[in-house]
Order: sequence, then structure tokens, then C-alpha cells
Amino acid sequence: MTTDYDEGKFKQLLATLNQAYDTFKKKYGYINQAVNARLFDRDDRYPLIASLELEELDENDSSKVVFVKSDAFKKPTIRPKKHLHQVMSAVEALNVSLSEGRGVDLNLMSSVYPDVSEDMMISELGETVMIDVERYIDDKTVHYVTKDKFLSGDVLAKRDCINSLIEDGDTQADWERYLELILSVVPEPVVLSDIDFSIGSSWIPSNVVSQWVFSELLDEKLVCILKKLNHY
Repeated sequence: MTTDYDEGKFKQLLATLNQAYDTFKKKYGYINQAVNARLFDRDDRYPLIASLELEELDENDSSKVVFVKSDAFKKPTIRPKKHLHQVMSAVEALNVSLSEGRGVDLNLMSSVYPDVSEDMMISELGETVMIDVERYIDDKTVHYVTKDKFLSGDVLAKRDCINSLIEDGDTQADWERYLELILSVVPEPVVLSDIDFSIGSSWIPSNVVSQWVFSELLDEKLVCILKKLNHY
């Protein structure tokens, strides 16, 4: 089973909900009783509140309607637990983790691919997963990301992180291989000749244009005169 929320926190809130409902019911009766329904009628959330109770016939008197707690008091209804089947390979376990939106979650992967240690899973996955170098250089804890994620984002920052680890002699991973992979996606530096622009382009600050005009189109004497006039 898996969830994408804190089960302990959910159980705590569920207990609070049950207690609040029991207190209300003891004091005012069912939420869906006519008198309460009239009071709640102007609340635009009343349909949601009313759904907390289910209508049933009284076991002792079939002509009498009673209300019982809905499943909302017993278990998650919006994001219920999912039953995950065991898999036969680390790649399948990774796919399960990714499909659940958990990234490379080794705990989840171990739950569907049991009897295999995390180290064995990482070894089996090979370069399918990589150490998150930015997190590792920040706090020296190992977290994994997919190779695609590793080779995307701010690759220049990742390159610098890897170079730093190589210089420090860190042995957590084959950083030379990491550097080789990251350099394969580092873009070529953009030079001025690659930039298509024209004088007056909105993204060029006006003071830059002014400086260029002064330096390239006007002679030094005129520049001095204009600067003096601009001073006044």
C-alpha cells in the first residue's frame, strides 16, 4: 500500500473529526435533521457537510429514517491507499515509484521489490538513476534522481558541483563519469555574433545604446561637449 500524505497526521485529524461530530450530534442531533438542515441551508458548503452522513432505515422501525457516519469518518476517500503489486526487477520498481509521483523513492521501491537491498537495486539500475549532485554537495546526503532529470535543469551548476567533488577527492561515486555525462549536454557558450538584435530593441537598456552611440559614432570632442551640456 502507498499514500502521498502523512498517515499519522491523517489519523490524528480523523480522530478530531469524529470527536467534533459526536459532540455536535449529542448536542444538536443529526446534521441532516430538518432543523439543522434549515440552519445550514445558506452555507454554500452545506452539501459537503451533509455528505458526512448517510441516510438509512432504522433496523427496529423500517418507517423511521436514521443517519450514520459516512466513510469520511473511517478512511481516506479523496486519496485512498493504493495496493501495489510486487514486481520482479529494479526497473519495474522504479517505474512504480515514478508513476506514484514519488521520484526515486527507495523505500517505496523496496516495498514492491522485496528481499533486495537498496544497494543491490541501485547496482541493478546502473545509470538509470544518478546521485543528485546539488543536494549531495549541500549536505553530503545521497538522494537519487532519474538520469533524465540529472541531465536537465541547470547543467552548468551541476558541472561546477561535480568539478568541486573531483577536486576534493570525493569517492561517493565515479564523478569523472558524471562529468562526462553532464558535459555531453552542456550547451556551447553564446557569443555576440549568435545574438540577433537591432538598435532600439526593447530588451537593450537605453543607457547601453547611448554609450555605444557616444563611443562609436561621435568624435571625442563632441562627446565631451555633450557630456558637459548634459551636466547642466
